[in-house]
Amino acid sequence: INAPVVNFVNQSGTWYNTSTPEIFFNITDNQDTNINYTVYTNSSFDQSGNISNSTTTNITLGALADGSHNITIQATDNGPNAANYSILIYVDTTAPGINLTYPDNATNFTTRSVDLNFTTGDNMASNMTCNLTLDASVNSSYIPANDGEEISTSISGLTEGTHYWNV
Repeated sequence: INAPVVNFVNQSGTWYNTSTPEIFFNITDNQDTNINYTVYTNSSFDQSGNISNSTTTNITLGALADGSHNITIQATDNGPNAANYSILIYVDTTAPGINLTYPDNATNFTTRSVDLNFTTGDNMASNMTCNLTLDASVNSSYIPANDGEEISTSISGLTEGTHYWNV
């Protein structure tokens, strides 16, 4: 007789932008139709419940701070056979920051080409992907940006007049 098996079926992978993430899972067992489970967050009790065999369910974890968290589900059948299954999740509720570093606001150019420079910052991600928008249209997509590194993107073919950009 085997212990129940937990299968994590997370809808958003392992990254969450909420402090109370939902974890989806199912438990299968070769013996029982209802299986008890206990959820631990970073080795501390979070909640417990009961699930029908092979049925996917979801739970909302208690409030978590930004950072990595070990989620363990202990499944127990009537055997009583028990097994622990863990997943590492990341909570990141802080949006990345963007700093437009060049050119300064209201700068006047006499050329049709210009370098647009920016830096990114994030509390957890060291690598980000950015889009540069010029005059409300995406001009450059999927620009790799490392945390704190200045990125320069050359724009050419500008028409005369005022232009607005952001990242």
